[in-house]
Amino acid sequence: MLAIFAACSFTFIADAAAAAVPAIIKRAEAAAITNSVCTSRGQYACDISSEDVIVCTFNPSTTDSSLIWTVAATCSSGNSCQIISGMPYCVESAVANVVSAVQCIYNDDGQYYSSTAAYATTLGLYTNYNVINLAFWLSSGPADAANTWSSLDSTTKTQIVNKLHASGKILLVSAFGATEFPTTGGLDPVTTATNLAAFVKANQLDGCDIDYEDNTAMNGGAAEAWLITFMQTLRAQLPSGQYVVSHAPQAPYFFVNTAQYPNGAYITVDRSVGSLIDFYNVQFYNQGSTDYASCETLLTKANGYFTGTSLFEISANGVPLNKLVIGKPVTTAGVANTGYMTPALLAECVSQAKAMGWDAGVMGWQSTLDLPLGSWISTVAAGL
Repeated sequence: MLAIFAACSFTFIADAAAAAVPAIIKRAEAAAITNSVCTSRGQYACDISSEDVIVCTFNPSTTDSSLIWTVAATCSSGNSCQIISGMPYCVESAVANVVSAVQCIYNDDGQYYSSTAAYATTLGLYTNYNVINLAFWLSSGPADAANTWSSLDSTTKTQIVNKLHASGKILLVSAFGATEFPTTGGLDPVTTATNLAAFVKANQLDGCDIDYEDNTAMNGGAAEAWLITFMQTLRAQLPSGQYVVSHAPQAPYFFVNTAQYPNGAYITVDRSVGSLIDFYNVQFYNQGSTDYASCETLLTKANGYFTGTSLFEISANGVPLNKLVIGKPVTTAGVANTGYMTPALLAECVSQAKAMGWDAGVMGWQSTLDLPLGSWISTVAAGL
């Protein structure tokens, strides 16, 4: 997948009194709040016993300068207090720890190189997309939209990120794509993950998307160990609950066939470090005879060479169903060979999948084909 922009969307539910936040953000591990940790006036926290948002302030019952936690907001029934980017929010408990209705779109149109900030803001504020992926981060440094974003001054970045967060959006960077093959290229997974994490933090991003397409390494059985070490290192520096990490594997990477993938490809990766991955933007297109072009071949019975790689067949091999996002080209201009579906047909397939217990969401390639902007995702999301 070649991309400059990637935009993804999640449905979310948040308390009306707080800023909206995506359901993908997980509840951070927390210890019980005690007065002993109230050390700075204005400090916010969550009282995990009551789910109240609390603030550190002067103790009104004393005349000295002692500090005490006081309730700043009470989360309504069914909501929990969540610390996100250092600030407390009330988020519906039922969705706070799961990915819900992901909708992603990628873009590789060079006209947006010089207007990354404006385009990211437009995608985030005026379409259904509420996760924006800037592509690409490469081991040699950021390229295309990621490079343009990194060149912005800190104040501009903060302003844009704050606007996105206020509308329930988050901003990610996409790594590798079809531009870089890290394992075959001899990159060290620990160093690579460390450098990517540093870029995420330095550029005020909410996480990253791993678009790993090193077919040579996958076919040769070297990809799995590389990806596992990479993910373990990445998560150690971008902890779950504080950062989002997604992957964008081609659907055949879940093919159970040792002649094709001697070490199990993404089935092995998921079994080892799947708990560290928030969701998979699965590319159900450009796979030749396995076209995923009908609801049956997309959802329940893949055709062609890569049998067993439809949505529910992948899940039957142990990959969590609610992490499997359906990826499709937006128009025929976005597909190299097979896999295109009309928006109406895709919406019907999505509706069928939802009726069967799936609710992960959809991903489309690419945003410049979604014209008028956001029209494709509006049609497809109607099935969610």
